[in-house]
Amino acid sequence: MNARFSERGWRLDRLDSAVLIVIVVLLLALGLTVARGSQIGLMITAYAPRDSGSIHPHIQISFDDPVDLTSVQAALSIDPPVLGSFTASGDSRTVSFIPSETLTVGQSYTVHLKAGVVSTQTERSLKDDQVWSFRIRQPRVTYLGTDPNNQLVQNIFLADPDAPDSAQQLTFSTTGVIEYDPSPDGSKIAYSEFQQTGNNNLFVWDASTGKSTLLFDCTNAVCNNPVWSPDGKQIAFERSEISANGTGLGVSRVWLLEVGSGNVRPLLQDSQQIGYAPEWSPDGSKVALFSVSAGGIVVHDMATDTDRVINSAYGEVGVFSPDGKWLAFPQMVEVQEKAYAAHFVLVDMNSDFLTQSDIIPTDDPSNDVEGTWLNARTLIVARQAPFQSSTGGIRPGPQLYRLDVDTGQATPLFDEPNYTNGNIAVSPLQDKVAFQRFELGRQGARTEIWTLDLATGKLIQLANNALLPKWIP
Repeated sequence: MNARFSERGWRLDRLDSAVLIVIVVLLLALGLTVARGSQIGLMITAYAPRDSGSIHPHIQISFDDPVDLTSVQAALSIDPPVLGSFTASGDSRTVSFIPSETLTVGQSYTVHLKAGVVSTQTERSLKDDQVWSFRIRQPRVTYLGTDPNNQLVQNIFLADPDAPDSAQQLTFSTTGVIEYDPSPDGSKIAYSEFQQTGNNNLFVWDASTGKSTLLFDCTNAVCNNPVWSPDGKQIAFERSEISANGTGLGVSRVWLLEVGSGNVRPLLQDSQQIGYAPEWSPDGSKVALFSVSAGGIVVHDMATDTDRVINSAYGEVGVFSPDGKWLAFPQMVEVQEKAYAAHFVLVDMNSDFLTQSDIIPTDDPSNDVEGTWLNARTLIVARQAPFQSSTGGIRPGPQLYRLDVDTGQATPLFDEPNYTNGNIAVSPLQDKVAFQRFELGRQGARTEIWTLDLATGKLIQLANNALLPKWIP
């Protein structure tokens, strides 16, 4: 501000007076805005789930300001009561409550958020109590299917396991979905999509909007097999570089994507180590993958960034048990002279030396070509007659069995040798199995998606010309 000094002291001219008035007015307006903002209070911009939720929901509340997490913890309650933990997004604008228990199908839950949640950026606080309810839906089956008008392009479909006519198409790719994985809370689906440029990009479908958005642009690379971490914050995926002249595809390596930031990096310290088929442990502390260069299954510790190797030549990672204690993986054994079979082996993930134990005797002719856990002591396996190099012909297709890992006792779930069965997926409620099957010897047969009720034995066909069933909670 310019001021003129005279013998009478300070004297402001007209311009200086006008500037001073403007400043005073602006300060008053700013004060009124702050006061008005404090009166309006903190605003909720979004919340989920709204009408229905999964058995493993992430209860999320988003605000228009960063908020103090402890004030949300003090203000939030659920009826009936649910145990769980709180997390906040990187910008502290979204708070999530993650139940530590499976919620009850058909039960309504009411979320209460009392007034008093405070912003960490302004003096604003939530002025009014907020209440909403949602009902828990039963898990549903997703799969890759085709439109009757275009049977060359695959998209993701969703169906009620008890109602085959309920199928609805979720994605509408014109080039084709390759692989996919539902998020642990069922609110999103990550998938790889073929691009006309020759690469595969990663996308995410959001249940709240019904729309897909680009998750990661895999420029000059093919990205496949996205797999969510148990907390939904990260996605492991396979990445293969396309050669400079575009004529060849490099080997696969496992990368990691941070969902919140979109940042990507190689999973392993040795970024050049070959690997595929990432598999998260149930608590998210480990990622297993198969690496030919390492000579077997690499188990990567996320906290220490270190690796341990389980020697295997079979080429498959296997599956973690629901409690994370065991990794079950297949090994090829010679059960008789020139007769071979795959047997599942258990690895104790809590032991210092990754101690292994057989489920069935080495000379047992049972051939378990695929398996997944039903519960902490039981596997569902696809079992087939052992391969014999000296014989030809078509063997009966793999059938589904319930395999007790303590006794090695296998109980058939059905016996339809004219079908080959695989791609087994167990419902989060452990009451049903979805699987892929193909009828042998029938001209024009296509892969089909079926469900099996483990209590009643009832089989239901969900889809024809479809594959890769998974459950969305």
